[in-house]
Amino acid sequence: TANFYEGCWLFTNIHRGRFVTFLRHPMERMVALYNDMNFGEEMQVSLLQFLRETNSEDNRMVRYLTNVKSGPLGQNHVDMAAEILSRKALVLLTEFDEISLIHAEKYFGFESKRSGLCMGRIMASHSGSNKDIILPSTESEEYTKLFSLNQHDLKLYEVARKIFEEQGKWLGLR
Repeated sequence: TANFYEGCWLFTNIHRGRFVTFLRHPMERMVALYNDMNFGEEMQVSLLQFLRETNSEDNRMVRYLTNVKSGPLGQNHVDMAAEILSRKALVLLTEFDEISLIHAEKYFGFESKRSGLCMGRIMASHSGSNKDIILPSTESEEYTKLFSLNQHDLKLYEVARKIFEEQGKWLGLR
């Protein structure tokens, strides 16, 4: 379910659950959202204008995992979200899309020729989507705003990268 907290009641100490999450770099995700929403002549706004108008999108991953929909966030929220990812998630990363799908195959035991064909189709449909994102210059106002809207998600993403590496070792892939 996409409703993380609403689905938690399904799991108990006897019926433990894990979820799979495919994470994208937070700043790339926001630029991709801008690119998707700014498609067409009727909605041509600058990235900076878009970022100023989307404050509700700030630190989306941390807010989602901690169920804090509004208000300030702190390091304690990042730590809680990191703990949830570490204990309950199979972490996949779009920046390592092929390796991520291999992680999923190993985790779920889908190691067959048929799953390889399916993975090929997934890769073909996903091809290039992460590589087309160009972040603004680090000295720009756009970059500063992107950073401020994602400062906690950026910390969580670095933790997620470490979890991804650890899970790769646990799956026998590194």
